[in-house]
Amino acid sequence: MPKFNLQHDRHRLIQLLALERPAPWNPRPHGTYKRAALADPSETENTKEKAENVGIEANNAAKTYISFLQDEVQRLKDEEDRDRWIMELMERNEFLEKEIQRLKEQIKKLSDEEEQETEK
Repeated sequence: MPKFNLQHDRHRLIQLLALERPAPWNPRPHGTYKRAALADPSETENTKEKAENVGIEANNAAKTYISFLQDEVQRLKDEEDRDRWIMELMERNEFLEKEIQRLKEQIKKLSDEEEQETEK
């Protein structure tokens, strides 16, 4: 899957979905402006094809963005599961530490009792 730059691609997707295009004015060397459509007749001939290409590009960008969002949702779910497992493991660890401490005390108590019996 291609790298996804959220800011850049989000902006590009918005442009494509809104079919934003640069202004159709071309600056002229002497400072006057002329409509690009009037300047180049071939531009108007390919308008439908360009619109279709922009639509295809917008569709592909939207699919990429949706795929990115689905991956993010899955990552967050996985992170949530991981956090839940960590909490459960911490609770188990705490229980086991208490159990180990209890067993150590019991062993010490039994060894002290055994030592007292051997002294008698």
